[in-house]
Amino acid sequence: MRMRGFVAFDIETNGLWDDESNTPPSILCVVTMRVQRVGMGLYQCDERIAWTGARGGFMDQPQIDKLICYLANETSAGFPGLTWNGCGFDFRVLHAIASPGPSRSLCRELVLAHIDPMFAFFCQRGFPVALDSVARAAGTMRKSGSGADAAAMWAADTDASRAAVIAYCERDVAVLVAVAAHCESIGHIPWFTKRRDKLARSDPFDVLSTVSENLSLPEVDNSWFGRDRPTRAGFVGWLETDK
Repeated sequence: MRMRGFVAFDIETNGLWDDESNTPPSILCVVTMRVQRVGMGLYQCDERIAWTGARGGFMDQPQIDKLICYLANETSAGFPGLTWNGCGFDFRVLHAIASPGPSRSLCRELVLAHIDPMFAFFCQRGFPVALDSVARAAGTMRKSGSGADAAAMWAADTDASRAAVIAYCERDVAVLVAVAAHCESIGHIPWFTKRRDKLARSDPFDVLSTVSENLSLPEVDNSWFGRDRPTRAGFVGWLETDK
């Protein structure tokens, strides 16, 4: 096996990132889940860590730097990150909040070394696909809410509401792990199409390929999208512009 496992993670924020703004959303919490890969599509979850800010606040720069250091140490130990669109969102937000200099540089290295099945799917098909759509097609556990719901609960700032947001984030990570295990075992990514709600599937490929490996592939022709077609730069362009 190429890797011992990975650290699956997801972040919860107080909103999406408006492309017209240079200001990233604030991070409510992060849940990481260390997973050992014991065979093809067979995973064993070792530990879950909830990373949060102080009561009534968001995660600050030192906490983000500590998280990035943790992910770097795990990557060096054979446990690279695992995300769903971490290229285009999660790592981009972490990078923007991290301390300028070594921490941000390390974050960019982690992006390239980590596993993002959604980005791999995009590099093959030319469009993104939602995690819940794949979970539905795979028949695995499903997401239990929305990011907007999580932001509203966090704003309530009670012990119960904060615990609910962390539980929601942890479930998203568990869904990601279940989807990755299923897709690796069958060698492709299934999903339901938006227009006709029909089951479809990608061509066979290495679901656990790294972002760096996918960037080495020729850019897919998705000109059929027209002027609003998604581009590879839309996911990873910030790696060059946000140094």
